[in-house]
Amino acid sequence: MGTYFDVKYKELARKENQMRGYGERLKTISSQAGQVRNRLRNMRGSMSVLGNQVGAAMDSMDLQVKSIRSMASALAQIAWLYETTESSILGTETAGEVTTAETNGNKFVDDGSWWSEIKKFFGWGTPIEEDEIDSVVFDDKGSYGGDQGDPQSQWGFWSEKGDLYDIVRENNPDYSDKEIKALLKKLNSEGCSYVAFLNTVFSAYEGREDEFERTFGFPMYKGGDLNFNELLVDYYCTTDNHVETNGEDFLDTCEDYGEGDGDRQSYNYRTDTTGRGATATDAIYRGGLYLREKGVDASIESRIDVTVDNFSRLAEDGYVVLNFFNGPLQDINGDTVQYINGGHAMTITGTTSDGRYIVSSWGKKYYIDPSEGQVNYLYYRYN
Repeated sequence: MGTYFDVKYKELARKENQMRGYGERLKTISSQAGQVRNRLRNMRGSMSVLGNQVGAAMDSMDLQVKSIRSMASALAQIAWLYETTESSILGTETAGEVTTAETNGNKFVDDGSWWSEIKKFFGWGTPIEEDEIDSVVFDDKGSYGGDQGDPQSQWGFWSEKGDLYDIVRENNPDYSDKEIKALLKKLNSEGCSYVAFLNTVFSAYEGREDEFERTFGFPMYKGGDLNFNELLVDYYCTTDNHVETNGEDFLDTCEDYGEGDGDRQSYNYRTDTTGRGATATDAIYRGGLYLREKGVDASIESRIDVTVDNFSRLAEDGYVVLNFFNGPLQDINGDTVQYINGGHAMTITGTTSDGRYIVSSWGKKYYIDPSEGQVNYLYYRYN
């Protein structure tokens, strides 16, 4: 799944004005709070103490106003730079804005914070509620789940590159550095189903770090972060291109062959850098194969009856992976971050009050409207 970006500088300019408006409104609130503070300070006892607390809150609010004004100024500068640069390259027409729709609206998560309460009070956008899985794997403090492109991006002395190359060679002793580089690049191109599966593994073993290491042979954490990359590379090397034939495990060395790869007879899967991905049948077989080899008792089944309404009930006993075809990957506003041509597997981490799934993709948090594409699901349960 590739990625492209375009910049809507007019939208940036609009956001700048909007942010300045927020700053002025907060300043007005601060001024009104100042009047309340002064009255409270003239009173005795606990009211005077409360006045001091209001004063402290005002100081914090004034800092927020300054921050908002600074951000507004930065947005104005960014918008100006993009407008002048784009005009010099494209002339008067801006290709990105011509072909890209404007935002669907300014939505925000109604999480009970003071900022969301202020937004609701003044009607600054549309509040939506989120019901998410409570898991360290998807905690918004680091990566939001695994990222299939991260192993390929490792480089330098302090990176994981050496460790990951060693893991590849444990499974493929005769691979050259060039072939390992090609393998990790292919993982980046087709690894969504592998990462989605491992998200469920890490979630299932949360709080059982010692058992995780005994089972999979890798520590659950590395350098303070979840050890996604080592387990991902091991799982990929162990199961990629494996299929079941007549009840036996078979390595299909031509699984990723395409017309652009030249003559089929001379095709070398070890140097191919693009994969075709994994079907639901592949994902069930390969996930089950890996778990059985590790002695893990689990079940993986295909489901078509998952909905936004029943997801939370299913999530009580297991984990759901969404296979999404030919539709938009969205941000919180419902704007398209990328259109998914073909299919893409993502771990569902929750639902929203406006009828969407919250998903993990490429180590980030996105949203999927199941009505805007074709869907099927895999359901993982660990016993």
